[in-house]
Amino acid sequence: MGISVKIKMLIKKILKYISRMFSKTPKRKFYYGMFYKHCKVKSNVILVESFHGSNISDSSLALVRQILKSYPGKYKIYYGTENKKAHAEFINEIGLDVKLIDVTTFRYTKILATAKYLINNSSFPVYFVKKPEQVYLQTWHGTPLKTLGKKMRLGIESMYNVQHNFLQADYITFPNDFTKDVMMEDYNLNDLYTGKVVMAGYPRNEIFFKKEEGEELKKKLGLEGKTVYAYMPTWRGTSNHDINTAAYESKVKEIFKLIDKKLGDEQVFFVNFHPILKDSISLSKYKHIKPFPKGIDNYSFLNCADALVTDYSSVFFDYSLTKKPIILFMYDYDEYMHDRGMYMDVATLPFRKIYDEKELAKVLGDESFMNDSYEDTEYFKTFFKYDSPDISEKLLNLMFTGEQGDLAIQDYSANKEKRYKVIHPQIVKEYAHLNSISKIAKDDNIVCFEKKWFKGEVGPALYDNFNDMFKYVVVTMTTPRSYFEDLLCHLGVKSVKDAVHKREIQRTFPNLNIDPEFIDDISAFEEKQQLAALVTKSMANGGEDRDIQVYIGDESNVENMKDCSVVTATYELGEGMQGTIGIIGPKRMDYEKVMDNLKVLKNSLDGILDRPKGET
Repeated sequence: MGISVKIKMLIKKILKYISRMFSKTPKRKFYYGMFYKHCKVKSNVILVESFHGSNISDSSLALVRQILKSYPGKYKIYYGTENKKAHAEFINEIGLDVKLIDVTTFRYTKILATAKYLINNSSFPVYFVKKPEQVYLQTWHGTPLKTLGKKMRLGIESMYNVQHNFLQADYITFPNDFTKDVMMEDYNLNDLYTGKVVMAGYPRNEIFFKKEEGEELKKKLGLEGKTVYAYMPTWRGTSNHDINTAAYESKVKEIFKLIDKKLGDEQVFFVNFHPILKDSISLSKYKHIKPFPKGIDNYSFLNCADALVTDYSSVFFDYSLTKKPIILFMYDYDEYMHDRGMYMDVATLPFRKIYDEKELAKVLGDESFMNDSYEDTEYFKTFFKYDSPDISEKLLNLMFTGEQGDLAIQDYSANKEKRYKVIHPQIVKEYAHLNSISKIAKDDNIVCFEKKWFKGEVGPALYDNFNDMFKYVVVTMTTPRSYFEDLLCHLGVKSVKDAVHKREIQRTFPNLNIDPEFIDDISAFEEKQQLAALVTKSMANGGEDRDIQVYIGDESNVENMKDCSVVTATYELGEGMQGTIGIIGPKRMDYEKVMDNLKVLKNSLDGILDRPKGET
């Protein structure tokens, strides 16, 4: 190929890269990398986010309210949003003095890279890497009923960004021991997390200790004397991107038609869909079915509701604090169990369980469940040990000052002392690849799987056969880098690719002691491990005479040496030090000559450390 052709191909490659570079999503990543590297952290700035900016709610909102109350004027608070116009109306209605920041903008990436304090109930973008000076409070958003992380047989790869955010966090809050055990185990955090786990009720649930506020709100909304139902179903699917909204919409319309017909004028069925589904179903044509009121956060409204209807959503754990009736409406129970599974048998929960929409409509209409009680059950004792009306204040004091007070805290910083070697294979496509990894992965190894590998048989195979065999993370390889670095990687400059790759791996584990010699080539590493085992075997077999050992073909147990022979000899340097030397060659080698040469070399090495200085 001529030089001119090569130059033309190179120019074409660069131009293609530049056109891709200016697409919106990658661009935000690169801007974040620039701000991350060059901008200082601002001590008075707080960035808050809930559900990726889809709404302003949950524990994030509760904590912001407490900041404004306890630290007036001290901090500049930014709240991430993907709908700035709608959320601007909302914060004005509730009197929230914060600045909204669009999560799709470059300004957002700057604030993410420079805010001293970070609060999130879900996860920041995949390119996020916490600076050492930043303090990240991760509140999560529910006690898990449905399986998560590596327990999601059809969707293990979706754990990637949640796991990444957990590993970055300084503090993770869990409302009960059950939640802590599940999340730490199923996101592989027990050995990899280095921050502090805070056992505390969710800040959002403080509202349920204020019953009088619920009564006042009900009166304000003109609902006094009416039975108010709150319906909060969870979403369907194994990830945010595989939901069949058309099928779900059709089913919901069928259900709502029956309910609307059964309810009377003194009954109102308020609906709040999961953020992923909130815009897919209209309620305008129903008489007794309405969306949650605008200008009121979800948990304030729940506090005034007379009963909750949900399915597999963890909201029922929170609502239990009201001690009001709860219905679990699970019309797709068998299907959902097959796709997601549960951490506990819902049949054991002390609530009304309904599996048919006709029965649900009847029960709601006649209010036959309104005297249901679960207050004195083991369930209540198990899940609400750490709830209190002042959790927000305590968590903020911890975040701002580091003072633990009477909070129950579990410190995982001891994990910083461990050393880990990272196994990051070049590609994983099938069962055989997973099997190879399982042969070499040890307790001091972390396996990195890339999200893109889970499209075929890898996910189910990992779940069925290897899930608990080794520590692993799921990564996307999208951590901050410069445009220039990315261009050189795109052009295949190996030294830059290796350096960026190594940095990305290290940033995945910000506080762990990671061996920088991470493993790319599984086959090569497996071969190395096998050779090491062969050396150990030779030293053991040598006995006192340290005989020369010969391994022909399969005898070596090294996969790639079935057509070779290995001849080894063990020597003693002196001062208690031993070693093994070996020669690898074809099966038809001159064994007598090879063994003679090894004997000469072995004799030369024997006792070398015990010889007088200058003697060879």
